[in-house]
Amino acid sequence: MLTAYFFIEAFRAELLAELNSKSEEILFQTEGFLAVRARAIDSVWAQQTLTNAGLIDFQSIGEAVKKLQALHKGPWMGASVSHHRRASLIAEKLRCRPQQPISFLDPKALKPKSVFCLLEQNRLLASTQAFPNFPQGVIHFEETKAAPSRAYLKLWELFTIHGFHPSGKDVCLDLGSSPGGWTWVLSQLGCRVLSVDKAPLAPELLRNRKVTSIKRDAFNLDPRQIVEEYGPVDWLFSDIICEPQRLLELVEKWRARSAIPNYVCTVKFKGSSDLKTLAQLLKLPNSRAHHLFHNKHEVTWVLRGSS
Repeated sequence: MLTAYFFIEAFRAELLAELNSKSEEILFQTEGFLAVRARAIDSVWAQQTLTNAGLIDFQSIGEAVKKLQALHKGPWMGASVSHHRRASLIAEKLRCRPQQPISFLDPKALKPKSVFCLLEQNRLLASTQAFPNFPQGVIHFEETKAAPSRAYLKLWELFTIHGFHPSGKDVCLDLGSSPGGWTWVLSQLGCRVLSVDKAPLAPELLRNRKVTSIKRDAFNLDPRQIVEEYGPVDWLFSDIICEPQRLLELVEKWRARSAIPNYVCTVKFKGSSDLKTLAQLLKLPNSRAHHLFHNKHEVTWVLRGSS
């Protein structure tokens, strides 16, 4: 069983730590790429995972193309990790198309694609089960200037790639929201948003009937009081800049004192990645974490119940 991972090189140590691979299991590695003789894990740090991968030996470009087409008719994506010119010739013959920017919630984002990469001059690795289905996990959107900050791209990526998002019937609590990038995304989905921050929201959001601005410190909120004043909440969102341990304490408080079933929080790191606190968050039932393409030194942690 072969699995390959594309990742941000700066987070190689984090990926290796979660893989816990022995040196003899590593088949091939180069900058931002690792292939191992092991089953795939639900990786936090991988930008793209190629599961159930296989090796294909060939002698010519034409033979490589025929063997890939016999494995899967396509569409194929070529990922260049070595022998770049030869890999590009194979991609041309397979008619691999450059990835174009996509729209928010574009259904094409969920359609499976196959990926090949050249490990040696006459050996390639191929997978028909690549996730996400963007070259090396790099996703570009048809961006908008309507959002008050570029933080909106993190939610766009999460919802588009992973195929879930709040419905227009849901009530969302956005902690530490200013200037309102995430509040803007949620309001565009039709959600009622309780937007919490001592700093002001963007003026257009203050005029939005879907948005209620609560000028309070997110860490000092009483969950029971919020529910008493505004009713039940379906989702808690947080893109607050704080230490991971403080975020964990915040999540634990809301889980203990409210019935909110769904959480989406950015775990932001300073210096080294706080893997211990991240592991504590991941112990919570039905939770996952993803290092999104639009994340920096941070990951997006998600806990999904029902709404």
